[in-house]
Amino acid sequence: MNDINSIKSILDYCPHTGLFTWKESRRVVKKGDIAGCEFKNSNGRIYISIRVNRKLFLAHRLAFLYMENEIPNSNIDIDHINGNGIDNRWINLRKVTRTGNMQNAKINSRNKSGICGVSLIKNTNKWYAYIRADGKSINLGVYENKHDAIMARKNAETKYGFHINHGNKRLQYDPHGAWNK
Repeated sequence: MNDINSIKSILDYCPHTGLFTWKESRRVVKKGDIAGCEFKNSNGRIYISIRVNRKLFLAHRLAFLYMENEIPNSNIDIDHINGNGIDNRWINLRKVTRTGNMQNAKINSRNKSGICGVSLIKNTNKWYAYIRADGKSINLGVYENKHDAIMARKNAETKYGFHINHGNKRLQYDPHGAWNK
């Protein structure tokens, strides 16, 4: 990528805060200003995007440019381990496959049971456990109580290599209040 040196000459990255700052003043920014703005993707997830030389970059991909001297190709995902797309601290980022990224998905806001892959069957008042792994949906059983359904789901997450944070709520991280709403 010919842009590597150009980008690094324009922006600084702090791996401890995850923030990018401008190295020099430009049209509307001053040297030292935080670079980037919030960007909501088609799934409603919020990330930081930065425009450099008329090209738009996602900050988490730029972090790999700074730390590993390359931007991963498009078939590699960058996982925000804590689920917060604006937390671009180096310790919060990892290269994964799409499957690996999905195995660290946060709980859906519409989830009623509080646990991914566990649902109440209303007409029987029993609990159903399931998981999606290896490209297929796997039935983990129907249980009399919620606890047993949760245990079946958690055991399956371990068996299929899900990240320990899978199903947690998104953690909030906002370095220095940089992107407060």
